[in-house]
Amino acid sequence: MVILLTYHVVMKGKFGELDEKTRRRLLSKIEQHSPFQGKFTDDGTLSYTDSLIGFTYRATIYTPDSEYVQESLESQSQTKLSNLMDKIGKFPYRDQTYTTKFVEKREVGTR
Repeated sequence: MVILLTYHVVMKGKFGELDEKTRRRLLSKIEQHSPFQGKFTDDGTLSYTDSLIGFTYRATIYTPDSEYVQESLESQSQTKLSNLMDKIGKFPYRDQTYTTKFVEKREVGTR
């Protein structure tokens, strides 16, 4: 049996220096990324306002129970955000902070 922990992770950050093309692209998708659309999903959701100052990324993360849970959560959040940015387009960001909330603990059988 493996113990699998489920967390909701919120990563908040600030947009880095945006060139005009990136700014236009982000603004063209603003309705899809409204703060009111943000929810916890396996792929994660990105939300921001038209000010393009800051953003919030929400994701559900599954990680084995270990002493390195916090590092795993941050690493997986970065990877998932990077994967999402591969779909919607990259943008520079900085000053990210993480908030995690434990959701559940499950035993997963190995067969």
